Amino acid sequence: MSRTLIGAALIAAVLALSTRPSAAAPAVQATGDALRVDGTEFRVYGFNYEFDGTHPNLAYLDVPSRARLLRMRADFREAAALGANTLRLYVELRHVMASPTRTRPEGLRALRRTLAEARRAGLMVDLTGNLAWDAGRSPAWYDALPERERWQVQAGFWRAVAAVGARAPSLLFYELTSEPAIGDSPSWYAGRLGDQCFVQFVVRKLRGRDPVALARAWTRLLRDAVRSQDRRHPVSIGLLPLRGWAFDPANLWDLLDVVTVHKYPLEEHRAETAALIRHFAAQGRPLLLGETFAFDRVAYEDLLLETSGLLAGTLSFYDGRAPHEVATTTRTGAMYRQNLISYLGLRASLGASPPALP
Repeated sequence: MSRTLIGAALIAAVLALSTRPSAAAPAVQATGDALRVDGTEFRVYGFNYEFDGTHPNLAYLDVPSRARLLRMRADFREAAALGANTLRLYVELRHVMASPTRTRPEGLRALRRTLAEARRAGLMVDLTGNLAWDAGRSPAWYDALPERERWQVQAGFWRAVAAVGARAPSLLFYELTSEPAIGDSPSWYAGRLGDQCFVQFVVRKLRGRDPVALARAWTRLLRDAVRSQDRRHPVSIGLLPLRGWAFDPANLWDLLDVVTVHKYPLEEHRAETAALIRHFAAQGRPLLLGETFAFDRVAYEDLLLETSGLLAGTLSFYDGRAPHEVATTTRTGAMYRQNLISYLGLRASLGASPPALP
């Protein structure tokens, strides 16, 4: 065999090994209305790893220093000690894509280390990507692209991220983005809170087109990008709590493995919220309450208890502070502490699963 052929064979072998899922990775399945890990039903209980503009894992992806890695390590360990079995972690598009076709190896290495730290703590990960929450740092080249070219960059993002996630024992499922929207908008970004935008338009000029067809085309493109690299892990989208629009899960259920909804219950909307949860749960997929918070403690606790039989799990919020570490001298501090106390108090009633990782 020539040196050229030998070299080609070695490269092929290395690439095959680099994309092969770890033998230690648990099998994750979405079957009926349940998530299963290694064949056992897994009820998600955990946190969005952020609060009030603090995103420690995004800070690490920005600057992957040892100090920031150790901060995450300590926080993940504490989250597990509080009873969490899952964290929702984030990746912005700028961390992965250097150009429309070129990825950032340093960003992917940092993502790989982040997932390894979750495994170290025994936590599964809801990996939410394709984000541009910090819209001011979204690449100018990206925001200048027309709609379909922008979609292709997002597909490239997910091919790169799924190649990492396929080998991560800590991965539970992927969220293709958080709170997407379709409609006529002057900007790609909306839903501003503080300095960040939590809604991303995937189409912002309808021009008479069918919004449902567009939502399905976008979802299929990104789902297929993930599955080109990883067919082992489920796919979801973090959905706004709306019915009768393009991203109603009734329009997308056959393209998703898991349905994820964001809802912050208030007493005056109690009946409407319960009806919404029933609608989302009726799509024949595991339903995760992916963002929720006790702005109204009574309505929050009642909703979680009353709908627990419809849900595959819940994720509240944690930014690295346990309740005893929170100063309540500010309104946000007091709210954060009360939310954690309420949520932690419900853990047994919500049927949280034990950790899926050793």
